[in-house]
Amino acid sequence: MKCFLKSCSSNEDGALHVLLILIFLAFSMAAFGSFFWLHRWNKIVQTQMDLDRCVGSLAIHFKTALTLTQKINSSIVATRTAIEAAQASLQFEAIPPLEVLLNSEALAQEAILGSWKIKQTLWLTQQGCHDIHGLPLPLPGVPYKRDIPPDLTGPQPARWSATNGRESARFYFGLSKGSRASAALVELKKKGITYDDWKANWTHPFKKLREWANLD
Repeated sequence: MKCFLKSCSSNEDGALHVLLILIFLAFSMAAFGSFFWLHRWNKIVQTQMDLDRCVGSLAIHFKTALTLTQKINSSIVATRTAIEAAQASLQFEAIPPLEVLLNSEALAQEAILGSWKIKQTLWLTQQGCHDIHGLPLPLPGVPYKRDIPPDLTGPQPARWSATNGRESARFYFGLSKGSRASAALVELKKKGITYDDWKANWTHPFKKLREWANLD
């Protein structure tokens, strides 16, 4: 009888050990699974942050290029008006420094337009930014051209070259990687009944990307 009781106790201890081992394995698998999903989620979040940073900085760069081009256009018009006024009033000594200013304004504008063309090329060759690569939407060009030759006063302002007017122009920026995507839109901000300045906003990412890739 005593041996039988010892055998029962031994069986109970063995069952308890098996139960503890099963509980340990269950917790280990749960911990491993949690670690796996946390790692996966962290990677997804990091990818989205990289996409947003890339597209957002690009849209802001483009917005700045548009704004500066317009401001320089206004400066060119003002400088040309000053040169013409000096010519009309026979104040010839004032003309050379104004001509230097006008040429420097035109060069600054060309530098802005040229730097964006370089950015367009790098965007497609890198397929995104230098630290995040994927499927990029082609970058829009800055819709200004100086295709009117200089006259007797000097360089002309750059002209708006897009088929749409400034008020209806929309410029999209998008980049996708795997299941994640980011997109931004640059357009004129309306202030009352007039248009104030260019504004960059986030927009739905997949619609434009699918249109471009013909995935619909």
